[in-house]
Formats: sequence, structure tokens, C-alpha cells
Amino acid sequence: MPNQKLLEIIPNEYAHSHYEVTLVCDEFTCLCPYTSKPEFATLTITYTPCEKLIEMISLKNYLASFSNAKFFQEFAINKICDDLGKALQPKSLTVKGEFSARGGMRLIPISYWNAGCTS
Repeated sequence: MPNQKLLEIIPNEYAHSHYEVTLVCDEFTCLCPYTSKPEFATLTITYTPCEKLIEMISLKNYLASFSNAKFFQEFAINKICDDLGKALQPKSLTVKGEFSARGGMRLIPISYWNAGCTS
């Protein structure tokens, strides 16, 4: 089961600057709760950091921990956004999942975090 404790945080040496970080994971998977079949997606994580940044290997391990977990696509995206938001406390954060089509239909859930610092 995915766990926020897998996420390692590093200090942002440029916390005084206003900039954006975009991370793209082309190989995200989780399992459908009904069929147990894998759901494939490209994740785009975009955030404006405050005092903290995410360490990349820990993010990769955290996202990989979803591969054997049963989640509806929307729930997976919201969990990732919540966990990253709590860990980073960013000025803003968006997590977008572009899931592969199933039955001729694609789902693209987007979750937003806006509870971070105000500096």
C-alpha cells in the first residue's frame, strides 16, 4: 500500500525565489479495484515550492508502490496530491493523471493542493 513515509524531503536553497517544478512519470500503474487489471497512466506533477523539495528517487519509489495497490484512478491521483501536499507544503501543487483508454474512454483526473505557505 502506498505510504507517504516513503517520500523524502530536501531543503529548498532557493525558497526566496518563485519558481515551478514539473515532474513527469510515464510509467505509473495501479490496479483496478473491480478487475484487478493494471491501469496505466502518465502523471504530471507540478508544484511551486516553499521551503521543501521532493527527492526524486523517493518519489519514484513512492509512485512504484501503487503498482500492486487497488485504486480507482481518481482516488490514486487525489492520494498522490494529498501526500505530496502534506510532505512539501508547497505554494501550489497540481497532480494530473492521463490514463490509457479502457472501453474506448480515457479518464484524466486532476487534483489541486492550495493549502501551502503564503510566502
